[in-house]
Amino acid sequence: MYKFFRRLKISGKFRFALIGTIIMFIVAFFFVGQEFLKIRENVQTIEKQEEINKLVSEMTDVFNTKDIRVADFVITKWVAFYGEIGDLSEQFDGLVEQLKPLLVDEEQKNQLDLVLEEYHTHHQIFYDIIYPSIQKGDEETALQARQEARDSRLQTVELLNGLKEMTNESNKIATENTKEALERSITVLIGSTVLATIIGMLILRFIARIVRNDLNEVISVAEKISEGDLLVRDLDDTSNTEIGKLGQSINQMKSRLNEMITHISDVSNGLLERSEKLSGHTEEIQQGSRQIASTMEQLAKGSEEQASSASNVYEQMGNFLQMISNVVFQSEDTKKLSKNMVHITQEGNEHMNQTTKQMTQINEKINESLDLVKGLDEKIQNINQLIVVIKEIADQTNLLALNASIEAARAGEHGRGFTVVAEEVRKLAEQVNHSAMNINQILNDVKEESNKVLNSLEEGYQLVEVGTEQIHTTGNTFDEMHQIIEQVGNHIEKMGQTLYDVIDQSQPISGSIETIASVSQQSAAGVEETTATVHQSARAMDQIRNSAVELEEEAKKLKEVISKFKI
Repeated sequence: MYKFFRRLKISGKFRFALIGTIIMFIVAFFFVGQEFLKIRENVQTIEKQEEINKLVSEMTDVFNTKDIRVADFVITKWVAFYGEIGDLSEQFDGLVEQLKPLLVDEEQKNQLDLVLEEYHTHHQIFYDIIYPSIQKGDEETALQARQEARDSRLQTVELLNGLKEMTNESNKIATENTKEALERSITVLIGSTVLATIIGMLILRFIARIVRNDLNEVISVAEKISEGDLLVRDLDDTSNTEIGKLGQSINQMKSRLNEMITHISDVSNGLLERSEKLSGHTEEIQQGSRQIASTMEQLAKGSEEQASSASNVYEQMGNFLQMISNVVFQSEDTKKLSKNMVHITQEGNEHMNQTTKQMTQINEKINESLDLVKGLDEKIQNINQLIVVIKEIADQTNLLALNASIEAARAGEHGRGFTVVAEEVRKLAEQVNHSAMNINQILNDVKEESNKVLNSLEEGYQLVEVGTEQIHTTGNTFDEMHQIIEQVGNHIEKMGQTLYDVIDQSQPISGSIETIASVSQQSAAGVEETTATVHQSARAMDQIRNSAVELEEEAKKLKEVISKFKI
């Protein structure tokens, strides 16, 4: 799992944490929704049982009234009671028709069938025995039938009370189920929210630690490279993430810097060696020039030594030209080396620019990660809004429970069971409200943790900026090296041009010496011209020597700059 997270990009890491947290909250709200659906079904069941109780009570009242009218009819024999008994029978039948669709339990249906069977017995006693007996004037039979009707009434009322007890028992069970469902929903909501919060915080801490460790490792290597330590070990992270790509670039930059500094060091050592040789050759050439001048003076003293001196001068002049040619060849080699050094420093500068661009891309990716964490804060705000909605629903439920209690109180004895249910619903609504406040506190803790992660990313962003600044410093060092090498190349080019001038100016010397050897009559004039040319060559050699000294100083500066790097 650790390797899997390291291979993810920074935005992917935080997107994974955000999606995981959201999924946990969605699952939690799904289970809570299921529990609320069960609560709604239980409340509907309670309402239905209350309606059944009401109808059974009305049936009991109507049946008792009907039985009283039967007794009144037997005693008074008024025909008006007979019509009222018919109306009460129709009213009872209407209540039965209303009750039947509400009964879903088989036991309640069987109980109602027993009630109707006993009710029909009472009904038949009146219409088949009592009424005909009254019409015939047989009071004894009517009184006996009245006693049977009274027994049937008691049995019917007992069955109706049994049906009411069944309804109350179902009502009690539904109330308990509602209470259990509310408690389960609160437990699931709190537990899932706490679990999602803990998992989300753990994932965020884990991701932040991975990103911070990888960034610290990259920045540590970049700092050592900026200090000139190229012996630091390569970065191990070679994944396709932003930090992995940065690590690969740092490794490549270090490798190329190592090769480049090694090559520049070799070139600078060769340049220093050749500049020292050039200084030695120019010293020898100056000594040769002084010897030529001395010879020219001796030639001026007398014509007897002119031929011999001219021969010596001619030979020394050949050596002089040979040494100048050697210096010219060495200056050409040095010029090529300086051009190679300029090319190498240009490549190093380009690599540093590429590394700077990649550091800029890392800055952008970290900014995207900061935006994702800020998006997580917005999601938490949305969840807070959902908790507010749940709290409002709980408040409305509490208000509805209070109204239901008032209505149940108005209903008197028939609404007593519903009053208990309304009180339980009100208490559970208060528990839901309290749980919503606890969840809101937990979400505030999550927001605080996300702010800590945001601060950690901002610290990483500042560290990346420091690394970028250090890489800029290294790039400036390469710019200085590039300028120094260009100056060295310019000095070498000037020195080469001066050497070519010396060769061009040495040709008249050779001609003058040859003229001295062949024409002794013109020796005086030739000596004067040669002396002037030798002095001019001496001045040119002074310039060459100065250039060689400057070249040696620049080579030492280059070597000093290179010595800052550990290779």
